[in-house]
Amino acid sequence: MNKIQYPKYHQVLTINQDGKYEYISTGATISNELYISLPTILGQYDTTDPTIRKYLTEKAQFETDYFYSDGKLFIKESFLKTYWKHKNNDKETFHPYRKTRIKGAKLPYTLPSRLLSKEDKEKFFANNSNINVRNKDKQLLLSELKSQNWDFFITIHTKKLMTEDEWSYTLMKFIDLLSNHTNNKSLRLAYSTEYSIKESGDLRLSKYQSQHRHCHMFLNMDSEHIKLETIKVFFLMSMNRKKFNRLEYHLAMYDKSLWGANYILKEYNINKNSFSLCVPIQGEQERS
Repeated sequence: MNKIQYPKYHQVLTINQDGKYEYISTGATISNELYISLPTILGQYDTTDPTIRKYLTEKAQFETDYFYSDGKLFIKESFLKTYWKHKNNDKETFHPYRKTRIKGAKLPYTLPSRLLSKEDKEKFFANNSNINVRNKDKQLLLSELKSQNWDFFITIHTKKLMTEDEWSYTLMKFIDLLSNHTNNKSLRLAYSTEYSIKESGDLRLSKYQSQHRHCHMFLNMDSEHIKLETIKVFFLMSMNRKKFNRLEYHLAMYDKSLWGANYILKEYNINKNSFSLCVPIQGEQERS
């Protein structure tokens, strides 16, 4: 590539159809611009493979709007947003790589979370402490949270229906934006996503559905100083939003005696909720 060099790839650990672990490229960051891989695009955007390639031929500039790497096509997020919208959660389209129909707003691959035996989970966590810790015992999660010097407690309780995978994408993008802004690869983000309260007789809660998730986070800035508004702006950018509505977003300085590690896991249920640690892309080191 002439104009675009040294992409930092975003990868997620998955299980392929043979039951083996593998990393799949979900996207890449180049000069603070986000590029998304074609398999991920087809899982999230309301378009098809032939349509995408037609638009690239007619409207895109190679190595600026898109590039090829490792057998995959990567397209700039701003180009995608110009022509297509995200799928609804319940919309299905044919995915040529999986040779099946998949629903929107999902990774077109299988995440390993609940498919492992108890022994495999223990071994997996021991060998990959920076990848995914959501299947460990709650006490171990609490111990890990308490061992770190967190700076901020953040809650996003958006009215938009977001799946667990959507939250993961949002937070991976956020931590990369923050890392690039501060030029710091030592940032840490711990988060849990929880189902919101199901519908009840309370009219104030009737807008929420069982698949709706809100997110609690601890952010470790590793001694970096940053304006609180900058953190909020990066979250909005990561969620493709211009502003938060009232009571959607809350940020407070971390106070162990007030919030504590118990808060982020106060409703944690291993069968319904998730917990993860997220770090910035660090060269060849993979994403948690």
